[in-house]
Amino acid sequence: MDETIMQPAEALPEAEPASTATAAAEPTDETGEAADTTPAADTEQDVQPGDGQPIVIPVRYNHESRELTLEEAQALAQKGLKFDELSPTLDKIRYLAAANQKSVQEMVDALVDGQDKQLYQSILEECGGNEALAKRLYEAEKDKWSARYANAREEESKAPEKDKAGLTERLANEFVELKAEFPDVAEFKQVPQPVVDMAVNKGISLTDAYLRYQHANARKASAAKAAQEAASKASPGPQAAGSGETANPTIEAMMAGVWK
Repeated sequence: MDETIMQPAEALPEAEPASTATAAAEPTDETGEAADTTPAADTEQDVQPGDGQPIVIPVRYNHESRELTLEEAQALAQKGLKFDELSPTLDKIRYLAAANQKSVQEMVDALVDGQDKQLYQSILEECGGNEALAKRLYEAEKDKWSARYANAREEESKAPEKDKAGLTERLANEFVELKAEFPDVAEFKQVPQPVVDMAVNKGISLTDAYLRYQHANARKASAAKAAQEAASKASPGPQAAGSGETANPTIEAMMAGVWK
């Protein structure tokens, strides 16, 4: 096992904005007018990503800069996710290596060699010390181990496709149940994407996710309506003339004198 661990790519520096040049600094033609240095439209199209230009992703690892293609970057990202899964096991091997004052690679080699020696010794004992027979049986047993390892790797490589197929079959069966409860949902494409995401991520049925989705939307609508009603009550409206006011005789007498 290689002890070298892929480090995350360093963040790339953002391209600095082009400085605004003054008219005096721009190239000029014979008339003294600034020459047009803007690239033509067809030149810009020639360098657009995806238009015959390979997409590369610069990364830096072990103090070295590399440019990866999009496919290489995707493969390394998948390996990084796999490393996260194997990290606890690697920590145990590191613990054993430190306890035995070995490097991780040396510890792994020692474990493999010890397993092989143990296998050979057990076969030799069963053969009554017949080394020629023990070696043949040992090689045959090692071939079985290699075959089991190859099968395990093959199954591991097929796992994503199997998971995808299993998920598709599961959602198809659950959609039949959902359609029975909600006939208006006649096709799978009518199921809101948040419902599908909730069913997959939380491991619940489509029907359960659909009910939760409807309940959440109903709560949002109710809260919005309540907020609108509260705002309507709080806003000052036109008041009827004299409503809620107490007549003041002095003011009334003064107003009466003004209009006479």
